[in-house]
Amino acid sequence: MRLRVVGSIVFLFWFACAPWALAKDRLRVSIAGFDGTTEMVLAVTQGAGLFEKNGLKVELIAIAGAAPSTSALVNGDVDIDVRSPVNAAVAMLNGLDFTFLATAQNYLDYIIVTRPEIKGISDLKGKKVGIVRFGGKTDLLVRYLFRRQGLEPVKDFAILQVGPSTARVAIVQSGGIDATVLSPPQAHTALKAGLKAIDVPNAPFFQGVVIARKKFIQEERPTVDRFLRSYLDGIHFFLTRKEETLGILSRVYRVNDREWLDYVYRTHQQHQIGRKPYPDWEAVQATLDMMAPDTPGVKKLKPKELFDLSLLEELDRSGFIDRLYK
Repeated sequence: MRLRVVGSIVFLFWFACAPWALAKDRLRVSIAGFDGTTEMVLAVTQGAGLFEKNGLKVELIAIAGAAPSTSALVNGDVDIDVRSPVNAAVAMLNGLDFTFLATAQNYLDYIIVTRPEIKGISDLKGKKVGIVRFGGKTDLLVRYLFRRQGLEPVKDFAILQVGPSTARVAIVQSGGIDATVLSPPQAHTALKAGLKAIDVPNAPFFQGVVIARKKFIQEERPTVDRFLRSYLDGIHFFLTRKEETLGILSRVYRVNDREWLDYVYRTHQQHQIGRKPYPDWEAVQATLDMMAPDTPGVKKLKPKELFDLSLLEELDRSGFIDRLYK
């Protein structure tokens, strides 16, 4: 009996002192909203109960705009942020201890949406284009896409800070602005409402980046490991269980339109990226090149120095990812 009691005490001491037992079990994760593509796999991960499977309670918090999300990460209001890397890269340039852990998308999938009378980007000279916030992804994409067509921001067209996609679509319809850029799910809804898409050539661009502070990773590495395990499990669920995924998306996005659900699932970049959310280094460099005209300092940044892939690589080497698909 005494040996059994002693053994139980030793077990409980080991259990309490194990790294994962001492780690945080709650995470606050900020995303751009529940209307795009970058947060979709996270929403599925949560909806399928995969965070709980790995002993985590995760709160997904919608924060519109890169600057507020950066502030939230700096202030400790959130633990992880998942969105475009643009503002975070500038923050790194300014000395903040941010790093990227994984990426969900490696090419530009945004669409320019305007009114039917606008025939092409050249017709937007002298017009007004709406974005979410200055310094964020939509700001960068507008500047990049229009420069490729020979239009210089501010000089040839005005950029207005308008807000989330629903506001931008409504103001395009009312004539307050003439165009905006939208993710595929947002654009699909806007086109059904009578707006027009302008074709944009595919270009390398990385987004849907998992961003955290280096200090947080160092202090809560077991927790971040469980977060990545859950995320990888969510990718597996998304890729292999379509009908259940569509059911979760229907609940999260509050949409019963099967056509919309099929479209956003079919066009999501996870199908091209596959099982392992590693960055495409060409896309990372291309994104920095896009930023350079307005933020010359980013030329100092080296793509591989932006990332800490050690946790993802450890899980990959252990066979964790491959075992999910067996």
